[in-house]
Amino acid sequence: MIRLVLFLLVLVLVPMLGFSLDRTISVDHVPLSQVKSALLLSTPAFFFTFLICYLIKRYESLHGRFSHDHDLSGVQKFHTIPVPRVGGLAIFVGLSLSLWTLSIYLPPTGVRRAYLGLLLLASLPVFLGGLIEDLTKNIGARSRLLLAFVSAALGILLVHAELHRLDVAWLDPLLTGTFFLLLFTVFSVGGATHSFNLIDGYNGLAGGVGLIVLAATGFVAYGLSDHVVLMLSINMFMATLGFLMWNWPKGRIFLGDGGAYLLGFMIASLLVILLDRNPSVSTWFPLCLVGYPTFETLFSIFRRRFFQKTRHDVPDDLHLHQLIHRQVARLRGQVPHSWIDNNSLTSVPLWLIVSAASLVIVYFYDNTNALMWIYLVGILAYKALYRVLYWLYQRDVA
Repeated sequence: MIRLVLFLLVLVLVPMLGFSLDRTISVDHVPLSQVKSALLLSTPAFFFTFLICYLIKRYESLHGRFSHDHDLSGVQKFHTIPVPRVGGLAIFVGLSLSLWTLSIYLPPTGVRRAYLGLLLLASLPVFLGGLIEDLTKNIGARSRLLLAFVSAALGILLVHAELHRLDVAWLDPLLTGTFFLLLFTVFSVGGATHSFNLIDGYNGLAGGVGLIVLAATGFVAYGLSDHVVLMLSINMFMATLGFLMWNWPKGRIFLGDGGAYLLGFMIASLLVILLDRNPSVSTWFPLCLVGYPTFETLFSIFRRRFFQKTRHDVPDDLHLHQLIHRQVARLRGQVPHSWIDNNSLTSVPLWLIVSAASLVIVYFYDNTNALMWIYLVGILAYKALYRVLYWLYQRDVA
């Protein structure tokens, strides 16, 4: 298994390193008449990821003792048989191999494939940390969060993914200094990256939320004629979709820590790049767009430290998605011979909530005041829903 991982990494690092030599990334917008070709050029990301997932399942007997999630008794475990948790490797390899296609068919001007190669290069610390955790179960949450910060710093260095503003008059002066700018960017990107790992609890949840956020990002980029961010969003969308075909509804492959961190990092970096390239986009747009995973993380830390009196990184079964799962199971029971089980069905209401919120957020992408109110309403709605579900949970266990 270790040899296979090393071979795949060598295979994908070759195009990444080659493209990383091109440090002059074009910021010229490409006419959107080429959107159809962009969609066509992104399909290899889907097929490569889908194919790698197939190979992982086809030969799981060879690597299962490393890649399978054998712990079926943890508080956050809801599968009943060991399942490969290296779906992130499929996404990473799928995106990396799609660079070969871009190198052949993408015009030398306009959209620079260096963006994708450099972003993947920056993601290596947190992705490899998560992947090693998937294979060895020996990398703690704090170490992975630190690696997320390292990847965020590399994103600044390689693609200048920096947050220059908050769109809040009395806070913006804090970002005029290089130190505070770097610190805020690293904290924001690293925190958002970590948050996607926290919501990776049920089949299709993190992957589905990722698809919604990527679609919203791509749509805004399309409206702004930003073909670079549009192309990156489509590629990441396609790769995630290729994995999701195996993950939902049957849960044949899990995203794993490597995949969740990779997905979170790519999304956070894309949103920062969108802000940097388009001053009309409010800084509150990405904050609202990833509001569900980020607030879930902050609320979980607060809940554990001040209400449960435990460490913030101790796993529990009181996340919003877990409370929803309990009600799904209570109302539906165990339906025999159903094409979708309660595990997978849990993701659907959260998809719908995030989709509805994203439609409103996209509409007000350039309106800071409106987005502030949307974020506040979102927090209040989250708290109200959580209180109701927690009350039902306490009633059931009483």
